Amino acid sequence: MLRDEGYTKYRCHHSPGELPDLDYTPLLQLRDALHAARLIGRYPDGIGYGNVSIRVTDGLVVTATQTGHLPRLEPAQLNHVYRCLPAQNELWCRGALPASSEAMTHYSIYATLPQVQVIAHVHHAHFWEQHLHQLPTTAADVPYGTPAMALAVEQLLRLEATGIFLTAGHAEGVFLYAATLPELQALIGRYFQ
Repeated sequence: MLRDEGYTKYRCHHSPGELPDLDYTPLLQLRDALHAARLIGRYPDGIGYGNVSIRVTDGLVVTATQTGHLPRLEPAQLNHVYRCLPAQNELWCRGALPASSEAMTHYSIYATLPQVQVIAHVHHAHFWEQHLHQLPTTAADVPYGTPAMALAVEQLLRLEATGIFLTAGHAEGVFLYAATLPELQALIGRYFQ
């Protein structure tokens, strides 16, 4: 199967720099647990999938691009997104590595729902096939990591903010979001365990 994923589609203005001074241990533990459950990982063709993020005062901190294959992440494999202009397809970030290819989608969720503090983007073929259009779902012609996806997510969440949505145009993609990390973990447990 040819995948139109695994690379960044937005214009990324990346620079080295420090993350906001926070304890990222709980976020990294969630990410590593999702990797162990194969909800984050890498396909046999080498394309990585899945990521997590947390809202910070001036943006978000998200897992860096091309880290899906790693069983354990360190804070150096996170990235601080401090500005995003989805309509212009531009994103500004700092860290050792550039932000995830889905960082613009994470940004759109945070911008649309101020109560959301944490997001997980996972992949699960069976769940996706079973729940496509049964749960809130973006349109099939909307590609991941684009201004069109950011707009589609904003429109979808204004209609149905249920804590989960699927991406019909991004095979196997599922986004879960919540106000707290324990709430997000409970949501993940509800759908995937």
